[in-house]
Amino acid sequence: MICVDRMEDDIAVLEIGENQFRRVERTLLPDDVREGSVLRLENGKYIHDYRAEKQRKEEMLRLQKAVFSPGRKKQEEQK
Repeated sequence: MICVDRMEDDIAVLEIGENQFRRVERTLLPDDVREGSVLRLENGKYIHDYRAEKQRKEEMLRLQKAVFSPGRKKQEEQK
């Protein structure tokens, strides 16, 4: 999975693996890409992967709810 980590002027910094980054020209990316977008490389071209991006966002929300849910603190206190 390739994620857009940040934009710096005409450069996009892509996270291509855990703690592995690549700097590419923004002109090589689809116009609608922004920080947090998920991409895939297909035939040497970056494609916006909407399905993977949606799944990633859903997973992050699930994890946030698990960490910050109101009942979590009470469960920890009972242990």
